[in-house]
Amino acid sequence: QTKRKALILTLKTVGTMQESHDIVPTSYSYSLIFTIVCKISSGNEKRKLLERLIKDCCDAGLLTNSIVGQLKNFAPDSIRTTLRYTQSLDQLSVSKLPMEWSKNSNRKLRGADQRHIERTHHDTGRKRIPRMTR
Repeated sequence: QTKRKALILTLKTVGTMQESHDIVPTSYSYSLIFTIVCKISSGNEKRKLLERLIKDCCDAGLLTNSIVGQLKNFAPDSIRTTLRYTQSLDQLSVSKLPMEWSKNSNRKLRGADQRHIERTHHDTGRKRIPRMTR
């Protein structure tokens, strides 16, 4: 009964998070939500909740290897269809999925992917104070 209340509260929180303009979810938020859904729900309910959460997480660009690891450990194999991934879940990582699904997750980029990042300089208006010499 307590677990069910926790799941309901989590789903209400997800709804609030999606409706609010003031609350910005992070990959950590989704990781916690995935943990709760994976451990508390089961069967068809679990599959449907995970499919919806994966879609929302990927649409927000917040998929991480941590979340993928949770899915590999706790999600049914049918989740590969949601991720459009045809190989074994053991081989799955964020780097094998579309880049836009993790673009806001602060994943470290290497190689060719890094060339597409624009470096910007933000001027704070503060002046650098020279060091005093002794």
